[in-house]
Amino acid sequence: MEITAEIEKMTTYSVSESEKPFSVEDTISENLELGVNTILYGPPGTGKTYTVLDIISKKKLNQEIGEVLVIQFHPQYSYQDFIEGYKFDGNGFVYKEGIFLDFCTRIDKNKINILYIDEINRADLSSVFGELLYLLDKDDEKSVNLPLKGTSFSLPKNLVIIGSMNSSDKSISLIDFALRRRFDFIFVPPSLDGFNEIISRRQVSDDFDIAKYSKFFQVINTRILKHPLLGKNMTLGHSMFFDKSGTISNKSTYKALTSVVIPQIEAYFGAENYSEIAQLLSPEIAQKLTYGKRFSLEEIIRLVDIVASSEEEVEF
Repeated sequence: MEITAEIEKMTTYSVSESEKPFSVEDTISENLELGVNTILYGPPGTGKTYTVLDIISKKKLNQEIGEVLVIQFHPQYSYQDFIEGYKFDGNGFVYKEGIFLDFCTRIDKNKINILYIDEINRADLSSVFGELLYLLDKDDEKSVNLPLKGTSFSLPKNLVIIGSMNSSDKSISLIDFALRRRFDFIFVPPSLDGFNEIISRRQVSDDFDIAKYSKFFQVINTRILKHPLLGKNMTLGHSMFFDKSGTISNKSTYKALTSVVIPQIEAYFGAENYSEIAQLLSPEIAQKLTYGKRFSLEEIIRLVDIVASSEEEVEF
């Protein structure tokens, strides 16, 4: 009877409507204060790097942050680049501290120090991190002997590592499990708030229909999210729907859709997969892609109209 009563409690449990919704920004700030290493993952264009650097900038102004190092990993990034190694100086090989080891020698011991690694999944992480992997548990007693330098090294207590990765480029399932359990993984999806924030920072042309374009953004991503071959990691970040020009207009969004959004969707299916692209976008767009023809501004405006007029329920 006691077990039955507990199960009934579980089934009737509900979250209060007044409960504060999840916020990526708040979670990152809390993790910084707690010293929790974090990886932000999600589709490209969802503002992962922008969010982290904005938080760092604000905390810098409040004098909460000490030293900050921003780097980007790539397939050739190595343990020698990151921790320690030998470099050729023209005459011979000399010992050289890697960028991480050098950073640890100049951190502010009285404040939070941050290492931000963009595209963290593009390198062989187990190889690059080496002994650091053992230290990431934040155990005060842990230290390692650096094999080349021959000295003991422990991770500074007030150092936090934040990484970001595009989950559409490389599945997070390929990340070493030993590394995964040493980071707090936070999924960053496309969001209407992020979409609207971009608009709020830019000038908007009189001919541009904000409501219609935002509905287009929501419907396209909902279709990708629910597609059995795609899903959340293949959704399109809000910044992908805007080009880099100053003013948002039909012309500027035409450029974003034809140079970024539509090619990305074509890459998911292949131009020859007419039926899938037609369902996601429109038969007219799918046919144009099939025959490699360019789109006119009028065709793209019509695409936005057709998709935005959909009555399907959106998830963004």
